[in-house]
Amino acid sequence: MLEEQSTAGTIDLYYGDESQVSETGYVPYGWQFEDEEVFIEVAKGKSLNCLGMISRKSELIFKTTDQSINADFIRTQLDEFGVAHNNGH
Repeated sequence: MLEEQSTAGTIDLYYGDESQVSETGYVPYGWQFEDEEVFIEVAKGKSLNCLGMISRKSELIFKTTDQSINADFIRTQLDEFGVAHNNGH
C-alpha cells in the first residue's frame, strides 16, 4: 500500500536502517591445526553509529553519533526530519 502511494506521488516513502563501524575486533570462528592453540586478543575500540534513510527518489538523510542509537535517538531524528521535510529543506 505504501509503495503504491509512493508511486502515485501521494507520499514520500523512505527506508531506514542503522549501522555501526567499530575498531573492536570480532572473529566468530577461525581455522587452526589440531595441535595449534589460537588466541585472539579482544580490545575495546572507538565506534561510530549511523542512522540513515533513503527515499524512492534516492534522497539520502543520515545522522552519525558516537552514542548508542536507541528509541529516543530515532524519535528525535524522525522529528527533526519531519520539521525539515515539511519546511521544504
